[in-house]
Amino acid sequence: MEDSTLPKESRTDSVYHGLALLDEFDIRLLELAPGEPADPLKCTLSVERLKGVRGCPPYVALSYVWGSSDRAHELECNGHKVLITQTLEAALRHLRDQAENRCLWIDQICINQDNDEDRTHQLHIMKRIYQMATKVVSWLGPD
Repeated sequence: MEDSTLPKESRTDSVYHGLALLDEFDIRLLELAPGEPADPLKCTLSVERLKGVRGCPPYVALSYVWGSSDRAHELECNGHKVLITQTLEAALRHLRDQAENRCLWIDQICINQDNDEDRTHQLHIMKRIYQMATKVVSWLGPD
């Protein structure tokens, strides 16, 4: 169900379209495109399986405090504008490489926050998501 009270840009239907989590160990991973500090933030999302024959590509799990829930900063994701918090925007700018893509798991984007079923599914495997990460980065802020 679409929430018509949200600005069109912040609705997530189009971003998560085609990215359904079909298995109990499916997660979404964010591939952050490289860029200079002032460049717009761009990424792609894909569905990966935490276990199985194919396995999951190496990724970094980001742990951070959301801070204000106000989503006023832009991230282009799969060609769609997604609004994110100031804290996440600062973390992504800091973590972004200037030359190479970075594969990340970030709850605010990799979990469809507007879908209760998706949030519940991911909450049940959160421990595994952090255990399977090649690294966990704790973002405390720009200082």
